[in-house]
Amino acid sequence: MKYLSRITVAFLAVVLCLSAWSIAFAKATDFVMIMPGQPGSTEEAAPVMKAFAEYLTAKNDGHFTYSGAYYNELVLAKDHLSKVKPGFGIVSLGYYMENARKYGLEPLAATLPHGYTYDAWWVLTKNKSIEKNADFKGSMLYTAKAAACLLPFPVEVHFHGSDRPMKAARDVAAGTLDGIVATKVQYEAGKALPAVKNLVPYLITKHLPNSPVVSFGKASPAAQAAARVMIEMKNDPEAKDLLSLLQTTGFAPADPALPQFRLNSDGRCPQ
Repeated sequence: MKYLSRITVAFLAVVLCLSAWSIAFAKATDFVMIMPGQPGSTEEAAPVMKAFAEYLTAKNDGHFTYSGAYYNELVLAKDHLSKVKPGFGIVSLGYYMENARKYGLEPLAATLPHGYTYDAWWVLTKNKSIEKNADFKGSMLYTAKAAACLLPFPVEVHFHGSDRPMKAARDVAAGTLDGIVATKVQYEAGKALPAVKNLVPYLITKHLPNSPVVSFGKASPAAQAAARVMIEMKNDPEAKDLLSLLQTTGFAPADPALPQFRLNSDGRCPQ
């Protein structure tokens, strides 16, 4: 009997060691942030992505491990996705609209930039008239097909992606640019500044979904677990600094309206 007990104890010890080994050496679930026109670079954001991955891993008690990357240039993001299939990611609305069908993007959660539960875009000009072939700049205009669906101009205009919204606003005020497009966060942050306060709101979009958290294809258990942790981050005092670096006050459940914004399979605007 004592011999059998020793065998049982030894067997359990081996099982526990193997379990710990499998968790420690399991392949990390990749995630990606694709935010065209946002500040920084892939290299500069690497420490933040590492901290985010470690947080998600720790809050899942090591049952899943994570590794992340940040891209604010579409060419670099496309190259990354040609080599790596992420489990999930945080992407801009425009990126989601243009790529949801291609990559099978499915909503998992939503960001809450500055605590806002929705976004809206302000088209700001020097006056209320828009001429044909007018030029507009904005961070969301890197995904021009999506932007054209959300911005109903009565004449043909030209969109130019820009990562310097205040410089673009000064150009409009100086008369060297026809207009800018600002997100809710950008407009609220800059509306009292000299370069912005004298501009005219040509149009304001309806409420739009914030940048979503999405799975690439069917959500894996690791992606679902990460989303649950993200939604709880706003209640965790230890996550405050990390959330600030991620430029959100937290995460909310997925916006049920998000799939309605996908471009049609032929690339046309959703109805």
